[in-house]
Amino acid sequence: MNAIIDTLKINGLLFYQAFTREKATHTPPHNPDYLLVKNELLALFAPLTVVLCGQETKCSLSDKNWIAS
Repeated sequence: MNAIIDTLKINGLLFYQAFTREKATHTPPHNPDYLLVKNELLALFAPLTVVLCGQETKCSLSDKNWIAS
């Protein structure tokens, strides 16, 4: 993920779609090699400031969707 972070311009935005192991029981993809555990994406991009996080399951540090600046 550092390569992705390093390519961002100052004040740039990153839009990232990923699938979690929780969700994989309902929709593809099903290969666990391509699935994240809960909040793994937030941890991987911890050096960045999260502006909006949305998941169909609960998200982030306070177990709800949140906005930070």
